Amino acid sequence: MGFFSNLFGKKSCCICGAECGVTKRTGIKNKEYVCSDCGTKCSEHIRLSEYDKDGIVEHMALMEKQEAIYQKYFESTKKKIYPTTLEEEQIIFMDDIGMFTIRDRNNTKRKVNHDMFRYDTVESYDYYCKNDKDQNGNEVFKEDGIVIKFCQPNNIGGQSTATGRRSHPYAKREVVVTFRKRDKQENYADNALQHFDFIFGVHRDRTSLFGGPSAQKKAEIKAGANMLGALASVAKAAAKDGLESAVNNADLQAKIQGAMDAADDANTRGLSKYTQAADAAEI
Repeated sequence: MGFFSNLFGKKSCCICGAECGVTKRTGIKNKEYVCSDCGTKCSEHIRLSEYDKDGIVEHMALMEKQEAIYQKYFESTKKKIYPTTLEEEQIIFMDDIGMFTIRDRNNTKRKVNHDMFRYDTVESYDYYCKNDKDQNGNEVFKEDGIVIKFCQPNNIGGQSTATGRRSHPYAKREVVVTFRKRDKQENYADNALQHFDFIFGVHRDRTSLFGGPSAQKKAEIKAGANMLGALASVAKAAAKDGLESAVNNADLQAKIQGAMDAADDANTRGLSKYTQAADAAEI
């Protein structure tokens, strides 16, 4: 009796204190439980069983902040949505805030807090396709979309690198976004992949048909020129009014910041502007 009572009996949610039966709870570390209502406030891209109570409380607080960003910007921000109609799942890009969210037709009503993925936490993205076999052993289409991997602390030390990437706080595994389950539906995977390419400056090294520097080369030239110009202006102002006055000059500070922004743009192949946009949205 004791064994079955412990296994199937009601438990208290360690987050809200509510009683929850075996089908409405998830076991976490330290032999504690989270009820299904609290579970819906967490991301669907984490495994609650890998967390303890403090970790889940911290995660839920982060999700509440993400939901506040979603509510503030989703309706008013320009969006690129692939696929354009919600058959299975969609990726909704919001370039103005440097983030995207994923919409799942099976989860639109149950979702309490929306994941807002920063562009600069994406490590890689690729086409995803899954096939089945018919009764004759021939491969037949089952579903496709894209698969996204996020940067992990052990890959980049939890800090921004020269490429502008930073670790994602909880998406430890690949996220598969299924766009369609019938091959006769329109294929939007290429559209989504091309937009990711645009965000990460994949084609920045291309030159025009008639020659001339690539967009990346232009960015590098601009960064170098801006930095030299800023340093020359500081040196000139310091010689005239003293170093302290030069350092505190608002116009010079703006010029130096502009030079640093240009350098970041070149070093990150254009990603830095999305990092700045995401930082501003998170304030």
